[in-house]
Amino acid sequence: MNDPTNTQAPRSVTEAARRPAIRRSSAPPPLPGARRSSGPPPLPPAARAKRPVAPHAVIAAIPPSEPTELTDADLEDTRPLVRVPLEQLERIQVLLESIGDIRSASSAEEVMNRCAAAVRKALDARGVVIHHHDQARGEVRVVAASGPTTEALLGSVADTEDDFVSSAVLSNGGAMTVRVDGELPRFLPERLRGFGASRSIMATPIMSFGRCVAIVELVDVEARCEKIVTNVCGMVREPIVRALMPLVPAY
Repeated sequence: MNDPTNTQAPRSVTEAARRPAIRRSSAPPPLPGARRSSGPPPLPPAARAKRPVAPHAVIAAIPPSEPTELTDADLEDTRPLVRVPLEQLERIQVLLESIGDIRSASSAEEVMNRCAAAVRKALDARGVVIHHHDQARGEVRVVAASGPTTEALLGSVADTEDDFVSSAVLSNGGAMTVRVDGELPRFLPERLRGFGASRSIMATPIMSFGRCVAIVELVDVEARCEKIVTNVCGMVREPIVRALMPLVPAY
């Protein structure tokens, strides 16, 4: 029998005719219209010769600029855009002179009273009240006051939801101002009527570790000092927080 796998040469022409033809596998013919993928065309010789210049070489090629002299106009432009009036700086200086007396106080109660008196003097206010905010109980307690009829206020407690000033400060997370046109509005706390408020009621929080631990309430701040109320109260923040530490729960 003829073996199709036999690769030996045929012995005769007759034997060659009897063997079946062996077909070898080959790649299929390309489809009509198909194009063989090829890489991008080579760049022309002129483009190959041009190579990008390193960035540091470009920077090094720029000569250093010569120093120029500043004129009066340049110096005027470099001054701070926000300028504090001299009168406001003088009021802040008044408070700075009281910081030594505050730090030399022998008790927490004396520290708080001196802070209230110093803020009132620096801002030319009719009265200042410092409240301790008890977050656990949801109330504010008067711990210091400076001004007329302040002795009756010490130790008084108010609910934060019922007290307009404290609720406004805690809700907004910042200072608040209420303008008074002669007569005190009914929604304001009764404690403010003893001060004889006739112009404004301002209040700002004293923050510690992201929590309001105290509220400074100011009655009839002088108009020229209203813009520095937050700054002045911020300057007594540290002694107030230290004095209230025994009353504030651990964080």
